[in-house]
Amino acid sequence: MTQTARQLERYLATIRAIARSPDVREYIVGYTSNVTNRQAAYRGVKMPHLVVLAAEMLQDDALDLESALQTAIKDGDKRSLLFRKYNGPRISRPNARSRGAKRLPVGDRSSAVYVAWAAELSALAE
Repeated sequence: MTQTARQLERYLATIRAIARSPDVREYIVGYTSNVTNRQAAYRGVKMPHLVVLAAEMLQDDALDLESALQTAIKDGDKRSLLFRKYNGPRISRPNARSRGAKRLPVGDRSSAVYVAWAAELSALAE
């Protein structure tokens, strides 16, 4: 297994651990160059939990990682929690691979890949 494949599997193992929780209703994997703004945006769509999987990356590297993770999840076992708990409307869409409107300067390492999730209503009541 190559270093890149090992790294990808390590990130997938982290996502698997999150998805395995009975309190996790759905999750999403994404790219951002501003974690603080992204956390605030997801709180507004009822995904208040966000963990950065990889930070301080070059923009293209972060977009590549986001795409590789999404592909592994979407093309994986359809019975797995990774697949079943991925945000419903997005599981059937092709990977977006979007840097948004923000093109970062060459060498800028402010990009990150994250997983955000929504909890079951019973978990929110605690």
